[in-house]
Amino acid sequence: MLVELATAMIIVTGIVSVLQSVEVYAKLSGEGSGAADLAGLSVLIGVASVVVGVLLRYGRAWLVGVNLLAIAGFLGLISATPVGFLFGLLDVFVVIVLMVNRPWFAWTPDGPGGTINP
Repeated sequence: MLVELATAMIIVTGIVSVLQSVEVYAKLSGEGSGAADLAGLSVLIGVASVVVGVLLRYGRAWLVGVNLLAIAGFLGLISATPVGFLFGLLDVFVVIVLMVNRPWFAWTPDGPGGTINP
């Protein structure tokens, strides 16, 4: 159940990140700022977060998910903004859940008796 909650949180925070980044991109593009490219990169990171969340939900990409979320959590925690700190804490929570529930990703229906395959 924790894996379900964790992956749902990653998907939702990724969608929120994409929406925020699109808003910033539109605002900066209208001003002609060179920082619009950075906001565009932020949109791609948000989309990657959603994709990784969906892959994790279906029991795939455990190693990619743990690494991506650990980096995102670190960046969120050092951002010195309340929203960044909140997203950073959520990412750290998800990393801990993924580490504790690693056997969930090793299970396959083809295992003998539906057991966990090493």
